Amino acid sequence: MGLAVLLGIIAVACGSSAGKTADAPSPSAGDEIEGDMEVNRIAYVSPNGDLFTVDPDGGDLSQLTGGFQVDQDAGGGVQAQPLRLNEYYAWPTWSADGTKLAASRVVVGDDRAEITVQVMDARTGRSETVYVNDQPGLVADGAPHYIYWAPSGNTLSFLATTSDGLGLFVWDGTPGNPAMLVEQGAPLYFQWSNDGGVMALHIGSDITMSRPLAGGASGQTIESTTGFRVPAISPDGESLAYVAAADGGMGLYITPVDDFSQARKITDVGVSSAFLWSPDGATLVVGDQSNPRVPFFDRLMLVPVEAGAATTLSTEGVIAF
Repeated sequence: MGLAVLLGIIAVACGSSAGKTADAPSPSAGDEIEGDMEVNRIAYVSPNGDLFTVDPDGGDLSQLTGGFQVDQDAGGGVQAQPLRLNEYYAWPTWSADGTKLAASRVVVGDDRAEITVQVMDARTGRSETVYVNDQPGLVADGAPHYIYWAPSGNTLSFLATTSDGLGLFVWDGTPGNPAMLVEQGAPLYFQWSNDGGVMALHIGSDITMSRPLAGGASGQTIESTTGFRVPAISPDGESLAYVAAADGGMGLYITPVDDFSQARKITDVGVSSAFLWSPDGATLVVGDQSNPRVPFFDRLMLVPVEAGAATTLSTEGVIAF
């Protein structure tokens, strides 16, 4: 697995400059950072596999891992650290409050690679290992894990390969606590609600709701389809959008998250589709295609949730929206 796959992996969120080395003894990654965090930092992985943060104008560059690092507590001097050519990071992802970064860490040994999920202080780079893969493997090309913080709070979720297949893990944000396995299966897609309390899961052809930190799955299951990937929780957390078979084709459905029996179809869609809620929760933007073998959507439309006709935005090839 080469370092070239890491080029271009960036994440934008809030954070302030970093200083000390990642190896220095220090409080854990869960400790609070004193003072106000400064919004508008970018995290990226260099061609050497190290993790940096920087201001959008290119100033205040901070190296969080490996190589040479700037120690602000020592007056801004550069500290030399061993250059570890067998170690690199991937998929840096900001926490909701910008105080922490989560990233995959890969250390290549003589006979195998050790792959872990690290959570680090976004200012100092001091890190904590929250998960160690039981076997080396990728969840996608160039991605040891798929990492996704809850939109609020300190809960971290990620997909990892295990000896039993693809697994979804959740870490509750408490230093010293290990990440826990929530679900297994493939394909596996998920989305957090905005308050970080509920997760929608699409595993194989089934959709469920889960509260991983408060009791697990809801017990309700919808039989869906593999013609779409990620179900979508409404901005207020009350409704769920998904796709299921309908009258010999496919339909986009809306259901209350606490009562799947009240699902209703709001529009027909093609054999493959993707969709997002508008920020006010009144509309869904939907891309779909009639031919699953073409690499783009052939229609993009706005669909009102309650009533009214859909508005077609494009009937030309749409790659993303």
